[in-house]
Amino acid sequence: KAGSYTLSFSATNAAGASVVTTHAVVVQPLTTQLTGAFAGLIERESALTDSLGGSVALSIVPSTGSFTGSLVLGGTRHALSGKLDSTAATGPGAAVTILRPKKASLQVSFQIDPQHGMVSGQVTDGVATLTWTAERNPWTITNAAMAFAARYNLSLMPGTQWMGSTSHPQGSGFLSTVVSKQGTMTLAGKLADGTAITQSAFVAANGRVPIFANLLTNMASLVGWIEVRATPEPGQIPVVGPLSWMRKAKALAPPRNYGSGFSAMTVMVEGGRYTPTTKGVLALAFPLGPENASMAFAGGGLTETEVTLLNKVFTLKTVTSASPAQVCVFPKAGSLDNPASLSLTVNGATGAFSAKFTLKDANVAAPSRPITRLVTAEGVLLQDLQQGRGFFLLPQLPNVTTSLLRSGAAFIQAPSTGQ
Repeated sequence: KAGSYTLSFSATNAAGASVVTTHAVVVQPLTTQLTGAFAGLIERESALTDSLGGSVALSIVPSTGSFTGSLVLGGTRHALSGKLDSTAATGPGAAVTILRPKKASLQVSFQIDPQHGMVSGQVTDGVATLTWTAERNPWTITNAAMAFAARYNLSLMPGTQWMGSTSHPQGSGFLSTVVSKQGTMTLAGKLADGTAITQSAFVAANGRVPIFANLLTNMASLVGWIEVRATPEPGQIPVVGPLSWMRKAKALAPPRNYGSGFSAMTVMVEGGRYTPTTKGVLALAFPLGPENASMAFAGGGLTETEVTLLNKVFTLKTVTSASPAQVCVFPKAGSLDNPASLSLTVNGATGAFSAKFTLKDANVAAPSRPITRLVTAEGVLLQDLQQGRGFFLLPQLPNVTTSLLRSGAAFIQAPSTGQ
């Protein structure tokens, strides 16, 4: 333990005892970069994480070097505790053995970079070995995360390799996030298969944020690092990062929305700060006037005819010049100019949006009664990209009450902008 101590020494042999001598010893506390809270990720792997991935959390006490924490592998959480060995040649670190009933013990080891405060570690069961890194939480009352503190809206679009896949969701998931002055990022939103997600993590000094969400009771997960750029360069997107998303098949009573699961896919996080609307100001910087915005849809099993039917120009405006409330004006529902009765609501305070439309298809079994599909799309506005992105789940024909739901993308943009 850090502190000042007095040590007394004497020697005794057959000739007698020596004079007692005393020496003052000062034990220095660990440096700032070696202590505090650390958080990191473990990539998905079949043997140790059940293909879900995992996370690591450590809390190190400055005065004693003792630590506590947790190691999450898939759906299983293991406790960590011990003391740092500050004399190790590779840097201060520790090794911990985790006993597991009816399974091989886990060996966990890590070292801390004393200059940058980053932890590098590994975990093994003697067969599979996974490496991991963790970042330090530097924020305190006197060192607040003011450069990052704000509200952010994020989209999660399929990576290029998965675009057009009929087995993977094609919509854009979304997250509304807030970073506090203490550096804590709280996230809430939905993935493009309709799965709700809430998560909390801290933003490291370099802007990196570890995301590990165990979803649907160990049936799905989202894992990866995102980067929040406090001062992005011109043309840079303020928040970016690839996340890995997968969902396992559910054998018994699979849900309509991707109950057969899908293999790990990359979703690309893009977004930035969101400023709530003020009186007379649009949520997106579109020019004032009629038909200044458009809505477009893609994927989800929509036909080319249906895409043409749905893609519409509309007017985005405020209720009055003295109100921040946003109004979306489309042609009359059911008219020739809006046969799908497309409508849209926008929350200017948060940037969340919700759209609805109705598709009517020929019913071979009962020609006089068309098949009706009522569909809702939801997402968020991204002010740095001057877009809205989200998803919808479309029931497939012909049995729309029991058929699979496929995910497609919904966009809000300027009329001349492509998706």
